[in-house]
Amino acid sequence: MQNFDWLKHNGKQIATLRGIAVLLVFFSHLNLNLSKELLFISGRIGVVLFFLISGLLAYSSRYKKSLKQYIFNRFCRMYPVYWLLLILACITFEKQFSIMQVLTNFTLFQEFLGHKSILGASWMMPIQIIFFIFIGIYGVKSLFAQVNIKSLSLANIEVIMVITSLLTILCGALRYFTNKPWPTAIFLLMNVSFLGILYYKKVQRDLPVRIYTTLFLFEVSLLLGGYLSYGKGLEYGNWISYFLAYNLGFLLFISVIFLRVNLNLFIKLGEIGFTFFLGAEIPYSLIKKVCDLESSGFAGFQDVIIKFAAAIVFSMLVTKLVEIPILKWSKNIEKSIS
Repeated sequence: MQNFDWLKHNGKQIATLRGIAVLLVFFSHLNLNLSKELLFISGRIGVVLFFLISGLLAYSSRYKKSLKQYIFNRFCRMYPVYWLLLILACITFEKQFSIMQVLTNFTLFQEFLGHKSILGASWMMPIQIIFFIFIGIYGVKSLFAQVNIKSLSLANIEVIMVITSLLTILCGALRYFTNKPWPTAIFLLMNVSFLGILYYKKVQRDLPVRIYTTLFLFEVSLLLGGYLSYGKGLEYGNWISYFLAYNLGFLLFISVIFLRVNLNLFIKLGEIGFTFFLGAEIPYSLIKKVCDLESSGFAGFQDVIIKFAAAIVFSMLVTKLVEIPILKWSKNIEKSIS
């Protein structure tokens, strides 16, 4: 039987990393007079941390759950609060949205259906869902059977990562030669989540030397896939920014855990991270509707302070009044699902 005590032992480090990720993504979306490259890299580091953490936690939460229980668990953790934030965004944001854009955003697969995300940071959530689905169905013999998570062995993960690395390069090539937005990020970020699982396996026992071949191929796919996809330039960042951001994210992840960094400020931020990550713009938009900040002389740094403070208070309220009660309710319901 797998022993997941390591996750409990390093819970504060994981929470610290989640808080850091939330803050980096928040920082990247600020309208500051800073280098767009810097803002892009900081945000992408945050995204990488999220997917590394997702890999660790999805692997552990899948343990001893039937497929039906796992699907219910993942659904309750993502959709109810997201739907609430989406409705609030439609009410408070100045921009008007079409009915189709709103409806497709309720699925979380809006960008796959040709519509932009209303909550900007939600673009990466469909990739997480695809990863969760893969973890959910892997090794399942029936809808109600408990999965043998051991079947997701090191060798199997290596094979999967080789395939997704090659698909990353393929999508990059198609994107380069067709000028169409082939989904390079899906396979790249799924690989990041599998790296999270590999790291967990690494701390449990020494991995064979061959694993470095898989890691090397991932780095090649990151470099080559990034160049082919983004070598022609982006509004924010380029292929070099991608390569730096991903590797800095890996380094930060390993450093925080290895050095056992435990920062209460980031832990508290991580606890309200889901709402803060998705809905930081909502309370600020409401404040702007009520108050004329520009005529009040609030700009620059003061504006950032107001936005951050409002996001903290809003996220604390949503987490306490909505997210935690839903998770407690879902946990009780999950026990009755057999």
